Amino acid sequence: MSAVVTQRLLWRVTASVVTLLLTATLLLGACSLLPAKAPGVPAAIPVETGGIDAGEAAARAEAALSSARQAWQAGDALTVMAITTAALRDAPPADFESALRELRSRAREALVAEQVVKLSVVPVRDAVADGDDASVDILVRNVSAAPLTLPAQEGESSRALIILEVSRDDFDVYGNVRTAGFSVRVPLEGDLTLPPGGETTLRATIPAKDARLSHLGFSVLTIGGTFRPVAVRVGATEFFDALEIESALVRVFMQGFEQLTADPIGSLTKAVAKRSPPHILTAAELLPPGDRPRGIELLDQAAEDDPQLAFVLEAAADRLRTLASPASFR
Repeated sequence: MSAVVTQRLLWRVTASVVTLLLTATLLLGACSLLPAKAPGVPAAIPVETGGIDAGEAAARAEAALSSARQAWQAGDALTVMAITTAALRDAPPADFESALRELRSRAREALVAEQVVKLSVVPVRDAVADGDDASVDILVRNVSAAPLTLPAQEGESSRALIILEVSRDDFDVYGNVRTAGFSVRVPLEGDLTLPPGGETTLRATIPAKDARLSHLGFSVLTIGGTFRPVAVRVGATEFFDALEIESALVRVFMQGFEQLTADPIGSLTKAVAKRSPPHILTAAELLPPGDRPRGIELLDQAAEDDPQLAFVLEAAADRLRTLASPASFR
């Protein structure tokens, strides 16, 4: 390139720079003549920069957590998912992040249970004799509009597992109640595939050694639990959340209790006349809901007439009153 051409290029660049500097100077001068704040116009327009201070972040997270908890208490899992997901997207402080994630997980589990798959315990028999196993079926229902697959195992993963949580309440003839708990693990033996609206059952057993009576009276087993899947696949969607299993009750009575079931109120009357505490408590527990008021009246009167037997008569009457209350599950 010739020296003349190079010199011309340098002059052009210099002229351009000078022009830019002059333009900037004129603009700054013009801005200095403007009023600090025109009427009705804010002094500064906030610009979203993507960052907020720690106090504001904590306040937002706290408000979101409070709203999500209210929605959860109202049974609105979908709203909980929306609130917690939006709040977590804003990177909340650690103290709130863990609570938001836990609530979102619970809401997701609820949505899966409501709209994808339901699991519930169905007793094979709701009353068993002392020394017998207590068998239950786990009813699995596909409540979605797409095929459902629950694989038993994939690759090196652990096998899908049903964990039954059993709460045992022992009622004795003196009115005492002792509570204990244990679990039963039931691995999924094969893959489950259900069409929309389809259902199947899985058998599980509470061993007799865990249900055996060790007192004069009866026991109530509340059997629920959790299903830990490898995956829950519905259509093209996949979930990995543990699923709650709806609970049910199984009662364990003394051997030979079956003969009391043919005529429970008559059996209770005979047990009171024979002054047999185990039979009184068992016959009272076997009363159908419609006979419970009559049973309470019978027991109350007998307690007045026979003070020495009042301990079991009052215990049986109190149990019937508990069963008769609207809030009673057991």
